[in-house]
Amino acid sequence: MAEETFEKKLRKLPSDAVDLETFYEIVYMDDDDSHAYSAEIVYGFFSQAEESFKEIDEALKQKELGVIVKTAKFLEGSSQTLGLSKVTDGLLKIQDDCNKQIEDGNEELDSFLERIMKALKSVKADYSVVKGAFKEVYDIEDDEEDDEDN
Repeated sequence: MAEETFEKKLRKLPSDAVDLETFYEIVYMDDDDSHAYSAEIVYGFFSQAEESFKEIDEALKQKELGVIVKTAKFLEGSSQTLGLSKVTDGLLKIQDDCNKQIEDGNEELDSFLERIMKALKSVKADYSVVKGAFKEVYDIEDDEEDDEDN
């Protein structure tokens, strides 16, 4: 019965933001009905994402495009593993845009950074949606403060 409830919760994940087929690959590695393994992976991603967002925010302030690319690529790999399609796509776009700016430098830097900040805000919004959905799936309480201003 508990498995059915978990399955129903999984089906409620936003299909436009989470590739369930990819995420099920993680869930299938769970040893039991506690889903401890997949929960640990998801919790780990939350921590990793929030730390990465802080690093990208700081790199934007310092105008360090290389750091933005490196950190976005790192987080993109993790989000792709979990099937977080919207987060992955947004991070890929940030990487591509930064790489083009590094290579060409065609856009005025402050204007470019403003555009990247907007793109990052969109990625953070997509992340917040999937984080909230996963909190419901895994019955995670809001015992710690959420960073709404990521």
